[in-house]
Amino acid sequence: MQKKYKKFLKRLLLCSMSAAMMLLPTGCGKSSDRLEVAVIAKKNTGDYWARIKKGAFEAGEEMDIKVTYDSPENESEIQQQVELFSDIAEKGVDAIVLAPSDTDALNEVIKEADSNGIPVITIDSDVSGTERKSCISTMNKSGGAIAGRAAKSLVGEQGQVAIISNVTTAQNTIERIEGFKEAVANSGLEIVGDIQYCEGDREKAKAQALDFIANYPDLSLIYGVNESSTLGICDAVSEKGLSGKIKVVGFDCSPTLAEFMRNGTASATVVQNPYNMGYLGVRYAKKLVEGEKIAPVLDTGATLVTPENIDEENIQLLIEPVE
Repeated sequence: MQKKYKKFLKRLLLCSMSAAMMLLPTGCGKSSDRLEVAVIAKKNTGDYWARIKKGAFEAGEEMDIKVTYDSPENESEIQQQVELFSDIAEKGVDAIVLAPSDTDALNEVIKEADSNGIPVITIDSDVSGTERKSCISTMNKSGGAIAGRAAKSLVGEQGQVAIISNVTTAQNTIERIEGFKEAVANSGLEIVGDIQYCEGDREKAKAQALDFIANYPDLSLIYGVNESSTLGICDAVSEKGLSGKIKVVGFDCSPTLAEFMRNGTASATVVQNPYNMGYLGVRYAKKLVEGEKIAPVLDTGATLVTPENIDEENIQLLIEPVE
C-alpha cells in the first residue's frame, strides 16, 4: 500500500511540473461507454517516445480509456503518418492524439477528422492548420534559447558551432533551431556549415558529426536538436577522443545520454516532459469528448540538465518516469 501511494505521489509530481495541471478539474462527463483514444507518434523507437507511450497508457488505465498507440517506423516517413492517421480516423475512434512529423502535411486529414466529430490534439509539435483543438508541448523556441545560452556559457567569447537536427519539416525542431540561433546571435560564436538532418537516425547523425569534426578543426561545440541527433553526436565525439574538447549541447535525455553526460562527453541538454505530453494528451482528449473546453496551447516545460544536476530527484523523474 505504501509503495502504491509513493507511486501516486511521484506521478502527481510529474504532472504538477506542467502548468497545465492547474486547468485539470476532475470532471464528471459521460462514463457509460468506454472511450477510445488513438495516439500516433513520429516513430517507433527511442526513449523519448517510450515515455510518451508510458504516459498515454497510464492515463488510459487511470481513466478507463482504451488507448491505442502507433507510428511510422521513422520520422521522415510523413506520408505513412498521414495514411496511418486516415486509417485510424476511418475505423472510428473518439479522439486522436497526434505528434505530427510535418507542419502542413496532416492539416487536411485533421480537418476531415474534426468534421466527422473526432477531435485532434497535437503533442510534441504542432501543425499550421486551425482544426486541432490543443497543442501540448514544450515551448520549443524557448527551449532552443536555453540551449543557446548554455552554449555561450560553455564556449565563452569565441568558437565555432555546428548544428545537427532530425527532419526539415517538424515545427518543434524548426523552432529549437530558431531559438538557438537568436540566443547566440551577436556573440563570438560562429555557426559553421549547413545544418545537417539525420532523419531521426543516430548512425546518420554520427556520420554527420564526424564530417563536421573533420572539416572544422577548430570546432568548439555541436548542438543536437533532438534525442537521436544528440546521441549520434556523442558517439562521434567519444569515438574521436574529443570528449570535453568539443562540447555537446543536446535536446532530450535518455539513460544512454545521461551516461554520456556523466562521462564528460555531453555538457548540457534541454529536457522536456514527454511523459506529461502522453498523459495529458489522453486526459484532455477525454475532456473534449465529454464536451469540456480546454486551452489551445499547454506548455509542458523545459529544463536544462547538466552533469551537476543530473542526479537530482526531480531531474531523474523527467528522465526515468516512475515504474
